[in-house]
Amino acid sequence: MKPEFKGLQPKTTNKLKEAVEYAYLDNELFIFLQDESSRQELIDSLVTTFFQEQQDDFEDILQINQSFQEYDLITEKLAASTNLDSNPKWGIRKAVIRNTFFRKTIVRVYDSQCAFCGIRVTKAVNQNIVDGAHIKPFAQFYDSRIHNGIALCKNHHWAFDRGWFTADEQYKIIVSRELEEISPYSKPMKDFHGERLLLPNKEQYFPEVEALEWHRQNIFQG
Repeated sequence: MKPEFKGLQPKTTNKLKEAVEYAYLDNELFIFLQDESSRQELIDSLVTTFFQEQQDDFEDILQINQSFQEYDLITEKLAASTNLDSNPKWGIRKAVIRNTFFRKTIVRVYDSQCAFCGIRVTKAVNQNIVDGAHIKPFAQFYDSRIHNGIALCKNHHWAFDRGWFTADEQYKIIVSRELEEISPYSKPMKDFHGERLLLPNKEQYFPEVEALEWHRQNIFQG
C-alpha cells in the first residue's frame, strides 16, 4: 500500500490505483499463469463465481451469451468511432466474459460431449475435456452466437481449427485425405469420414450450415 493512503480497503479499480504502489504474485500462482489452459481455467472459475446465481439455470446462460453477442454488435460500431479497441483493458474485459459464456453455452448444449468422437470426460463442476469451438474464427467475424459454435475435445478442436476435418450441409464428417495417422489405442480420424456429427438434442442449437460452408471453403485442407 502507498504510505500516504489512509482509507479503507479499496472497492473499485480507481481506489485500488490510488491505494496500491505495487503487487506481486506468489510463486505457485505465477507458474500456474504461464500455462494457457490453466489461465483459461482460472478465468472461467472467476467468471463462474461472479455469475454464480445464474449458473443453475441454462436459460440464463443462453441469455447472457446472447446479450454479449448483441453487446458486441453495438460496441463494435462504437469502437470504430471512438477507438475503444485500442484500449487493452476494454478488449480484455469484453473477451474474458464473452468467451467464457460462449464456451459454457456450447458445452452445455452438447452435453459435454465431443461432436466428432463422442468422448465425454469431466472433473469437478467446471472442468471437462470438451471445448466450445468457433466454426468461423471469432477474430475475423466477432460471432459468438450459439450457431457459430461446436463442442470438440482438445485434439479435435485443434484439428478442426487447422482444417484437418470439416462437415457438409448434412453434418456429415469430411476428413482430409492427406492425413497419415497411427492410432493403436483409439479410432483413427480417417475412420470417422462419412459419419454424422453428434449434435445437440434440439435442432435450434445446430451449427449454422453457412458457417460450416465457410469452414469447408476457407479452412479445410482436403
